[in-house]
Amino acid sequence: MNRKEQNETDFQSKCKWIQVTEDGRLLLSTSRVAVIMGVSLKTIGDWETRGCPKEKRGWYDIQKVIAWRGRAIGVQGGPTAMADKMEADTRLKVARAAMAEQELKVKNGELISAKVVEEGLAEIFSNLKASMIGIADHVMTEIYSQYPDLAPQVRRLIDGYIRAALKDVADNKGKLTEPKRPAKRAVGRPKKRR
Repeated sequence: MNRKEQNETDFQSKCKWIQVTEDGRLLLSTSRVAVIMGVSLKTIGDWETRGCPKEKRGWYDIQKVIAWRGRAIGVQGGPTAMADKMEADTRLKVARAAMAEQELKVKNGELISAKVVEEGLAEIFSNLKASMIGIADHVMTEIYSQYPDLAPQVRRLIDGYIRAALKDVADNKGKLTEPKRPAKRAVGRPKKRR
């Protein structure tokens, strides 16, 4: 036996908790792995049932244990497939719970679908636009009996302001701005009838 082999034999006889394999790997006893990893013997048993690599009964390759534990907690190569699956399951459950909560709110009348709201608002705004455009005609009808010459001009003026305001609201996505004077039409004064 050469000196190196003698030293290894002497070391192993003194340290009953360590073994060196023929290919140079370090095997530690269960109790020593627990000390090094800072956990109890029960935890080492739990790890074994979850897939911690074990060399033989009561002995673990410390390098493999550290690598396995690193993957299990999300270091040294990322989380394991089991951790990925648990994370995906959690996201799925959260999404399903949110959908169920939303469906319940819809059934209770707390939420209305966007499509129903859009259809209702489109109808309301269409009716509002038609009513506003009709204002000029109503004003003209009212003043025509007293001022027949001015009535068409007043109608054009009111109609212009209303259309300009509607266009401004549409262009500015509903934000009201200072009312603009409508573009003048090339119209002269109404002729007096004799």
